[in-house]
Amino acid sequence: EGWRTGLRSGAAWKAYSAAQRADYFLTMPFAPETWAMMAADSELDRLYWTQVGPNGYGALSAAHRDQAAAALMKYGQHITAMDLLNIYSGSQHGPIPAALAQDALQGIADGKCTQPLERLGNLGAYDLTQLLDAIADQLGDASPDVIRLEWYFLPILRHDRPPRGLHRALAADPTFFVEILKMIYKPRKG
Repeated sequence: EGWRTGLRSGAAWKAYSAAQRADYFLTMPFAPETWAMMAADSELDRLYWTQVGPNGYGALSAAHRDQAAAALMKYGQHITAMDLLNIYSGSQHGPIPAALAQDALQGIADGKCTQPLERLGNLGAYDLTQLLDAIADQLGDASPDVIRLEWYFLPILRHDRPPRGLHRALAADPTFFVEILKMIYKPRKG
């Protein structure tokens, strides 16, 4: 660890580009101490959070998981944040916070995610289900936010998680049912 500290205080460090410094921090422990060292330099912070992955961090507390997920989403890395939340949830790390799950899924639905959406396929429907269930458990299946996310992710989830809120909304609101039909079946031109 001493050589790393020495490198940061040496003359060569000043000559390093932000990308080179981000690469350096990617070798450091995935922990708040590392994140704090970068926080003052927004370009370095952005480069780090857009390159870091969710795997291989060992024991990561729930608070650190949540801090990292929020930082990932700040820089448009919603899919990586989703992966991190799923990997570090359960008995050792606690449940997935509904607010973070909602931020991750809503960020994708709203186009805030800068990652290729094809990466969603790497997560799998199970991971999406876990996040959507965390939101539904807090807000309820009838929440407009849950219904919107069920609709958005329906192509991925259709065989793994029934869209309970969407089904109820379609059954209860004929106007909404017609709006959905109009989206699916566009009028022919001519």
